[in-house]
Amino acid sequence: MTHPIAMMKTCTAALLFVAALLLAQVEPASAAPYNGDIGETRFTSSRRGDFQSSTYILKRYAKPNGGGSGGGVVLVTPEPEQGTYEIVDPTQEAGRWNRSFDYDEKAGVLTLYDDGGPTERWTVLSRKGWWEPGDVQVEHLVPGSSAYDAVYELQEDRSAHVAYIPGIGERTLPEYILNVMRMFSSIKDNLDQGETCMLDGDANGEFISFFVRKTKKTASAPQASPAVPARYMVVDANDSSIWVAFSYDTATGVFTMYADSENGADKPYSYRRFLSDGRLEVKSVGGGAHTDVYTPDSSGKYHGGGERIARYVTDGMRLFLQKIR
Repeated sequence: MTHPIAMMKTCTAALLFVAALLLAQVEPASAAPYNGDIGETRFTSSRRGDFQSSTYILKRYAKPNGGGSGGGVVLVTPEPEQGTYEIVDPTQEAGRWNRSFDYDEKAGVLTLYDDGGPTERWTVLSRKGWWEPGDVQVEHLVPGSSAYDAVYELQEDRSAHVAYIPGIGERTLPEYILNVMRMFSSIKDNLDQGETCMLDGDANGEFISFFVRKTKKTASAPQASPAVPARYMVVDANDSSIWVAFSYDTATGVFTMYADSENGADKPYSYRRFLSDGRLEVKSVGGGAHTDVYTPDSSGKYHGGGERIARYVTDGMRLFLQKIR
């Protein structure tokens, strides 16, 4: 452990009739399209066609200017949520140790971010002196990663914060991030004035020197015109050919669904709405799951009339609702 002084550093036919009637009311136009920016959120869900898990990204996209039948869609990545400050390893082109962060020193809460948004929250449960964090509770904020949540205990004989996670094994907190916490009160004023500070420390077995500075914000993505419903998408983080898109009407609660694999990116293939009991109304308009009322099973996958909907699609829709409410 490097001492601070040495550092500079988410049925029946009647039911079918009702579902079709309700959904038919919203086909011509959206009454209150949602057009907000939701940033980017990663989550884990079942892949299409099998029961294996994959990571997906919920984010916004927009059509290109001029449209046209051959234009398809252009994915527009809005500025994901970032921390106020950032850790930058100048020697790594890909920046594998890079993080942005927020730190409430009084509450002892550190939030870490990567390019997709918030990833971890560290809460200092105790202290050893004024500068040394004692036990630290770590919460993982990416959906599906809570198995890694743990309390890391300070083992002074090892100069390390250690947790044993069942089924995973022993893990230690990276010293270079702890060093930022240790030095934060000393460097905060300089950071807020636009200065860059250099620190160092161990990064999972590799000793590095790194910069700490105010986060350099990038320009936000252009917003959709209020007259044009914005679209959002769920895309496989490891295979960009697997995706689904939708717009959302806040007045009716109806999702209008799009996909290249169905009616093409510019033509809706389905209208869908979650019911208050958790079921999903579906009206097909030429693609996807047929018109029915779908019920979730114990795994969260929606079934109806012998068909089922890929879970990553409904998981992404539910996550979207969580983010806008």
